[in-house]
Amino acid sequence: MSDPNAPVSALPSRRQVMLAGGAVVICGCTWGSSDAPTEPKPTEPSLLPAQEVALRAALLRLLPGSEKLPDAEEAKVAAYVLKALANPALPGLKDTIAEGLDELDKAAQRDGQAPFAKLTIEAQETLLTLFQTGDPATRFRTAMWFELLLTLALEGYLGHPRHGGNPGGMVWKALGNGWAP
Repeated sequence: MSDPNAPVSALPSRRQVMLAGGAVVICGCTWGSSDAPTEPKPTEPSLLPAQEVALRAALLRLLPGSEKLPDAEEAKVAAYVLKALANPALPGLKDTIAEGLDELDKAAQRDGQAPFAKLTIEAQETLLTLFQTGDPATRFRTAMWFELLLTLALEGYLGHPRHGGNPGGMVWKALGNGWAP
């Protein structure tokens, strides 16, 4: 079992993440009991534009892809997360994720640097590692936020396409799984 406080670079291998994430899919990554797609009716955008840019950058660091696997952008993980944030059945999720993205940008700019999305890959990974272990410079619960974002990312990456991510089951196919959407 891996250490939950390990830095991003020391996280489990992609294979271990995929196997663990499979449990999310198998155990019910659903928003309803019906097989039909459910569309929440958002009354406002899920995130502010700057928050969405930070979200997409963070998701790319969490799921960077490889030769055989799509990255978060290709797998439309942000679409899944944005849909989840707009779902009225998940109250408070949007505010928590939005606040964490604001804190991520603030932390990136602490030393006169750019917003999170403009940082180098190495700087982004360092900052996400800080959030994963708990950033002492903020009262915001960064470790809880990181775990929540990682969970949403894995759900979008490995979940059924009807929920907004993993279009056409592309991740399943890349993993050699015969499941069809």
